[in-house]
Amino acid sequence: MKTLNKQLRDRTTSELHAYGYETIPSDANFFMVSIKTDMGPIQQKFAEEGVLVGRRFSPMDTWLRVSVGSDDEMKRFMTAFKKIFQQGKPASSAAAVGA
Repeated sequence: MKTLNKQLRDRTTSELHAYGYETIPSDANFFMVSIKTDMGPIQQKFAEEGVLVGRRFSPMDTWLRVSVGSDDEMKRFMTAFKKIFQQGKPASSAAAVGA
């Protein structure tokens, strides 16, 4: 299980890096990704996509806490992430709904 967790965490953080986002190195079952904007509204956008992400960790209000889940869950997270963060910035609510 530990090996699978590491593989999924490493794959997901590598995808985020390729997409232009910074992550904090982690050996845990979660990681933090800098989303460059307040995470409060973004947390709601993920919920609208059926993906739950971690709560706000002040003062790191522009960092999103992501728990490592199953392969399918991590793929769903990345699909939602790419939809929400089109071209490196959060999509507007209207764009996210129409996408």
